[in-house]
Amino acid sequence: MSTRAIESASIIRNPITSSSSPVLVAGMPGADGTMLPYRLGTANSETKIQQAAVSFLQQLGASSILNKAQDDKSSDPRDWTEVTVQITPARLAQISKAIGLPGPVPANQICATMTNFIRVSGGLHPVGITPSYVPDMIKAARKDAIEVGKAQARPGDIAVLLNDTHSGTVIRLPNGQLKVLAFTGELTHEVVVQIIRIESVKRIFRFSK
Repeated sequence: MSTRAIESASIIRNPITSSSSPVLVAGMPGADGTMLPYRLGTANSETKIQQAAVSFLQQLGASSILNKAQDDKSSDPRDWTEVTVQITPARLAQISKAIGLPGPVPANQICATMTNFIRVSGGLHPVGITPSYVPDMIKAARKDAIEVGKAQARPGDIAVLLNDTHSGTVIRLPNGQLKVLAFTGELTHEVVVQIIRIESVKRIFRFSK
């Protein structure tokens, strides 16, 4: 297992560590309060989901949307940053299997599918009896999650918007801004990646696992 040394400020602002790739953090206090020159830090669920989201965007060839979204100076919360990507049938089959779907991903259920895929990729459980269906996701959230305010949102939270018909994952942009990563599309192989402003979100749910 390899380790990486990075500045602690980078971890706080844009955590992308994982349990399989821990970091050595300069200046973290030991158990007795002594400042150690280096102390092994491991990822929590927040950082795992952040890393899973960034990694997935890189795999799709869409990671540039993160910088594009942070450069957006519009004050209108309805202005979303979008980019269209192609996903092969084989890749969609892998995603479907990963979240426990019995068959292909329905074209009109891409958003919940991708929200749950990012969760699974980050080591969490998929949400909802049918993990590609937003109403099932909301039903599970009302039972097993807590609802948090927009000001309390953090990476890994599930965001619901558009009158409970759309979902996404709260992530952190390179400059520290919190936004929502979502996916939509009328064709399963052609997917629109969206970076959505927190202000557009109706509700935010946080699961413990």
